[in-house]
Amino acid sequence: MKYIWSFIIKLIATFALLFFILNMGFGISFQTVVFISLIMSIAGYLLGDLFILSKTNNILATLADFTLAFALTWITLDMFTDNPGAIFWGTVFAVSGLTMFEYFYHKFFAISVLNKHRIHEAKEPVINPAYTLQTEASEELDPEITEDGKNNRKK
Repeated sequence: MKYIWSFIIKLIATFALLFFILNMGFGISFQTVVFISLIMSIAGYLLGDLFILSKTNNILATLADFTLAFALTWITLDMFTDNPGAIFWGTVFAVSGLTMFEYFYHKFFAISVLNKHRIHEAKEPVINPAYTLQTEASEELDPEITEDGKNNRKK
């Protein structure tokens, strides 16, 4: 159930950002914004969140989502829009907003869904108790040994 809720959060946030930037800012149609939001949310969730974030860290997953969002937004706006300014600047602003959202969304996703509480820190090494070696120290730092092998030093 936590996977479904996290996907719904991503879908709603992606739609809200794209609607605000593309529809209100550049006049892109509502249907195009819904289409881009669905495609980007599904592809980004499967590729960026479930596959890349679970195996790497937040930065790499955010870069992958940036690349995916840029390509999908550019291609979709190129198919449905005739205005080259809306294609370029719409893609730049939409992907910038989505990348900022994705950075924080990955932190939420890593903790609540993947149970990765420390996504930036390396794992602590596990020390095998069999390898914990001990040494002995004596009180005689410079013993005086005779030819017969006995210690001449007085205590």
